[in-house]
Amino acid sequence: MSTSHDTPFFDHAANYTGHEVQAPRPLHEPGNVVDALLRLAVNPKDEEIVDADGFVKILLDGIAPPAAGDTAGAVRRPISQGTSVSGGRLGQ
Repeated sequence: MSTSHDTPFFDHAANYTGHEVQAPRPLHEPGNVVDALLRLAVNPKDEEIVDADGFVKILLDGIAPPAAGDTAGAVRRPISQGTSVSGGRLGQ
């Protein structure tokens, strides 16, 4: 698992696990990914971890999420929430 960024991804993901889907903390600005992509477009390399705690999250992969009901997400049809760049979770 790598670090998580505050995008609507988690609103669109289907969930049939019986656990609440939560973005791994801490969340980071999506613009950091855009900046990394621009750097890689100019100076390509095999990988770049965005934000320093990405290294830590890779090492600590596997914490169990809390229980929750199923959600269909955007698997079968588009959903109305999560249509902006930000997922709105940074302030939570």
